[in-house]
Amino acid sequence: MNTNTPSSNSQRLSSFSPRLQRPILHDEAKQAAGDRSVKSIAIMMMFSLVGLLTGANTSAAELERLDWLAGHWVDEDGAYEEVWLAPAGGTMVGSFRWIFPDERQVLEFLVIDESEAGIAFRFKHFERSFEPWEKQQPNTYQLSSLTDQSVTFIRTSDNTNVPYSLSYTRDGDRLLFIGESEPGTPSDPLRLEFRRKQLSP
Repeated sequence: MNTNTPSSNSQRLSSFSPRLQRPILHDEAKQAAGDRSVKSIAIMMMFSLVGLLTGANTSAAELERLDWLAGHWVDEDGAYEEVWLAPAGGTMVGSFRWIFPDERQVLEFLVIDESEAGIAFRFKHFERSFEPWEKQQPNTYQLSSLTDQSVTFIRTSDNTNVPYSLSYTRDGDRLLFIGESEPGTPSDPLRLEFRRKQLSP
C-alpha cells in the first residue's frame, strides 16, 4: 500500500540541503547556483521516482499475500465451486457457481483490488442470462484482517441482503468460507467448505 503522500515526500525533499565541499568565489557562484539547480531538479525527480516505485512495490507485496487463495476450489458433492486467479496487475479475479437440485443457479463475479484506500472485495450476482441481481453498484467490502492463510472483509456498501462479513481460511488443500450477518442479528453464518481441485495432467 502506498504510504508516500505528496506532503510526506515534500517534507523529505525540504529537509535535503546540499553541502558545499569548499568555499567558492563570487565568479564561481553563478555556475555553482546553476549546478545546484540542476542537481536539485535531479534529486527531486529521484525522490519522486523512488516514492512511486516504493508505493507500487508495497501495494503489490500486500496483494501478493493473498496468493494462497488462488486456485480451483470445489465442494465434495460438486454442487458449488469457486475459482481465483493469482494476483496480477493489482487485482485478483474470481468466479463462483452454486447449482441447486431444481437447476437454479447462483453465479457471482468476484474482484479483489488494491488502491490507495486499501484492499477491497467486490462482487455481483448474475442470472444464467447474465442479468445482474444488483442493478447499480456492486457489493463492496474493505479488508479487515489478513494473515498468511486467512482473510476477512467487512461490508461497506448498503445492500443488507448479503453478509456483513466474509472470511476465507485455508488449511492445506482445504478452504473454508464463512459469511456472517451483522453483530446482534439472530441468524446462522453461511459456511462453505471447499477442497482444492488438482489440474488434470
